[in-house]
Order: sequence, then structure tokens, then C-alpha cells
Amino acid sequence: MYDIIRAKGILPEPFNFSKFYLYEDVKGRIAKVKSLDEAVKLKGRKTLVMLEDYKEDIGLMKLFGSGNSAFLVDLGRIMEAYGMQRATEMARMRRFVRVCVKYEIPFALASFAKDEFSIRSSRELCHIATLLGLNVGQAKFALERAGEYLG
Repeated sequence: MYDIIRAKGILPEPFNFSKFYLYEDVKGRIAKVKSLDEAVKLKGRKTLVMLEDYKEDIGLMKLFGSGNSAFLVDLGRIMEAYGMQRATEMARMRRFVRVCVKYEIPFALASFAKDEFSIRSSRELCHIATLLGLNVGQAKFALERAGEYLG
């Protein structure tokens, strides 16, 4: 399993990951976009696409899914938020991931941990993903998918 982090010099083995990708090294292969319209324009490239907000539009998401790109879901947004903001982020991500699973739209998960103390083990990230409606197998697969696009 793989994770994208911002912290440097940390070994992945104690956290049960195969490899950590540093965000600074791979940010050229991750596209940050504001809307699904912009994401659809990138569907032909093999890249990870991270949305600013997780609004789901089934038609645009199906169109995006027919390409080579995958969505990147930032679990760090849940882990760093508190209270109502966390609940809102989780609800948006849950609806978004549910549509991705239902229509087989590729997506990957990453934590974007900022320091050594905010890094979660692969098992913890899988359990956080279950809060989004994934089962453990789907969560493991989504954590491994980042390696396809970045490796």
C-alpha cells in the first residue's frame, strides 16, 4: 500500500506501507481542480485528480471514469478537521465515494500527513475509509491505486 505525505525522511515500514510518496516529488502528477468540469478535461492523461470540493455529478463522473485518470480523495481533510466541519467533509466524501464505487470510477486515497505524528498506519487509514462507506478490501485497493499512477 502507498500513501502520499508531506513529511520528509520517514520510513514507511513501521506504518505498514510499501512506500511513501513525498507530495513535493509527485505534485506534477497530481492535478488540483476546482470542479468536475475541469477534471473531465484531464481524463485522457494518466494522472490523479484532486477536487477542491466533492460535489457529485453522475454524468460528469461517468465521463471522467471512461478515461485514464483517477480521483484522489484526501483523507487528511477529515483527520485535520473538527466538529461540524469534519462532519460536513465526511458527508461530502461519503456521497462522492459512493458514486465512484457504484459506477466503477477509479479513485485513490491518501492522507497528506504533514509531520511524523500525523501519519496513520495503513490499517487506520482503511478504518477511516470505512467511515466513507468502503469495506476494508475496497479501502486497501484504493490505497494501492496511488502506486499505479505515481510509480
